[in-house]
Amino acid sequence: MLAVPANRQPALSLERVERATAWDEAIDHLGGHLLQSWRWGEVKSRHGWQPTRLLLRRGEVPVVAAQVLLRAVGPARVGYAPRGPAADGASTADLAAFTAALDDVLRRGLTVALFLEPDSCHVVPPVSGTLGWRRSPDTVQPVRTIKVAVDRQDDELLGAMKPKTRYNVRLAERRGVTTRVGGPGDLLAFYRLMEETAERDHFGIHSVDYYRDVLDTFGGDAALILAEIEGQLAAGVLVVS
Repeated sequence: MLAVPANRQPALSLERVERATAWDEAIDHLGGHLLQSWRWGEVKSRHGWQPTRLLLRRGEVPVVAAQVLLRAVGPARVGYAPRGPAADGASTADLAAFTAALDDVLRRGLTVALFLEPDSCHVVPPVSGTLGWRRSPDTVQPVRTIKVAVDRQDDELLGAMKPKTRYNVRLAERRGVTTRVGGPGDLLAFYRLMEETAERDHFGIHSVDYYRDVLDTFGGDAALILAEIEGQLAAGVLVVS
């Protein structure tokens, strides 16, 4: 365990978390994102990244946590914390202490750059001082996310949409578009459709084995949702909760 200087008691301490249950409990406590979960790190570990899970505590209470994915670049490494750190309720001083501790750990591992993308606009790493962060013009995750509560009836959900969206949904129904939850046997068809879309709209995708790994790792918490018309696949999405 690595001690982190603090001006008040109980003291702050940084630890590497090596148990899935302990890590996920801390991420849940801090309001963390799926991409900071243990299972997501395990998926990435099989596709070229090494997860390092660092947790700052005050006494026994989680304060800041980040699952940092590391990849070798020549003799050094670069790091990325997707939708991290998780730091619900952390103060500026807490984030500064975490930055200092994180810098110390990663420097000793020859990590030359780290890219953070917090899930919340309220998680603002320090931007001044020796260890201040600099804003990058590039992003990996979507800049904006729309969250819709689905604990209502379909008519209520449709009523909350824009008129054009409601029209398109109902038009799809009239045209015979159906939806279903796919299975492992649908993955290749889904992937071929994604390849076509990626080529047309110029964005990158992972290998089919990557998406198979996501489905296998998350089990019942992941699903392929497919839309078809006259038995032909028209659209699909891989959903993980």
